[in-house]
Parts: sequence; structure tokens; C-alpha cells
Amino acid sequence: MINMRVNGMLLIANNKKEAAAVCFSLVEDLKYWSYDGLRKLYVGVLRMLADYQSDDNLKGQKKAADTRFKTYCADRIRYTPRDHLRLLTTIYDLILGCEKMSRLNGFKISDNSFINAEVVRITRKREKKLF
Repeated sequence: MINMRVNGMLLIANNKKEAAAVCFSLVEDLKYWSYDGLRKLYVGVLRMLADYQSDDNLKGQKKAADTRFKTYCADRIRYTPRDHLRLLTTIYDLILGCEKMSRLNGFKISDNSFINAEVVRITRKREKKLF
């Protein structure tokens, strides 16, 4: 169990990955953030949770899980997407993954908020049937 206080709000999560998802879900309107701001948030949350010590006397499976999460964070920081949409998708996938959900097939995150994703998906299906 992880208990942390972030910006005055109490954060309670079962494991560190869920804590990362909760940290990202506390921030509103992520899609309007700049790439640099989003990257700093992403790297900052991962570094904070990698450095978080739940117990000093970890042994056995708990120590192994802690080591795996630190390696996971280091890999995610090293291979941070260099595109705004990919980084945003990575963050949303982390949030949805911790809720045991995923994005719907055929839908994606778009820069252009004026395009209706359902209309695009239907028209692409029709184009494939025609040819």
C-alpha cells in the first residue's frame, strides 16, 4: 500500500504503477499541455516513484517487485516518446491499463479535435469495401 501526498491531495494506491496512474489522472486536460511540459511531468512522476521507499527492510518477492519497477521506470524514462501524441497515448495507456481497460480498436488520439473519430472510422471501412 502506498500513501503519498501530492499537491495537498492524499494518494492511496496498491502498487507503484497504480500510483503513477493516479498521479497522471490528477492532472486535468493533459492533451492541451505542451510536449516539454508533458515530458517533464512524465519523467518527474516516474523518477519520484522509482525513488519512493515503502520499506527499508524489503526481502524476497517485495524486493524483487521493487527492483523490477525501478528497471521499468528507468526504461520508460530512457525511451520516452519524442512525439507529443505518442507521449500522450503512453500516459493514457498507463492510466487505462491500471484500471484494467484499454483504448477501443479503431480509435486513436488526434491532434485535430474537430475531426469526429467515428465518422473517420466508418468512411475508411467503406473505402476498403469499395476497392
